[in-house]
Amino acid sequence: MNPWVPVILGLFGALVSATGAYVIARRQRSGKIDTTEAETLWAESQAMRKELREETVVLRDEVAALRAEAVAMRAESAVMRAELVAIRHESVGLRTESIAMRAEMVALREETLALRSEAIELRLRLVEAEAAAARAAEESGA
Repeated sequence: MNPWVPVILGLFGALVSATGAYVIARRQRSGKIDTTEAETLWAESQAMRKELREETVVLRDEVAALRAEAVAMRAESAVMRAELVAIRHESVGLRTESIAMRAEMVALREETLALRSEAIELRLRLVEAEAAAARAAEESGA
């Protein structure tokens, strides 16, 4: 046997072994997914990403709608505040008018009481005059 045969076989074995290690390492680090479990996990993660992107779009639309609604509500609130200020101003005017009317009512009641008192005094004088006239008529007719 040739003395070079074991050396050539050893080199050939080392070359095959190195090539096999290189191929295996390249497959593991290449980013390709070949196993069933890894493919399933990858598909699930892709599906989750897609679902989350779609949900993000929906939520962004919702947020935009809510912001628009908030702006509309603020505008409505400003209008309502202006109406409230106008109503409060009107209320103050009505209270002032009410106070003036109550004062006028008090004055009218006092005037009514004075007129009633005067009417009672006049009736009393009339009754006294009629009584005096009746006495005078009795005395002159008697």
